[in-house]
Amino acid sequence: MSTSHKLNKTDRRLLAAMMEAGIIEQRARELIQRHVYTLTAADMKHMVSLMGAGATQTQAMSEIYQARRIRLARKYLTQPR
Repeated sequence: MSTSHKLNKTDRRLLAAMMEAGIIEQRARELIQRHVYTLTAADMKHMVSLMGAGATQTQAMSEIYQARRIRLARKYLTQPR
């Protein structure tokens, strides 16, 4: 899978932490792409809900991405080895 998405500062920190935890770089990049930037129907509904509550599209997307980063970190960085 080719990941063309350029990592932002937060994603680079997450990538570094995942690599430190023993996940190879390409796999970590794929996980970030899939778990952060591939949105589900539930994410889209949440975005619409946030926008209905007054958030801009950018604010809504940022909030969703951040929540997905946290879930990814919890899933892959808190597992016992």
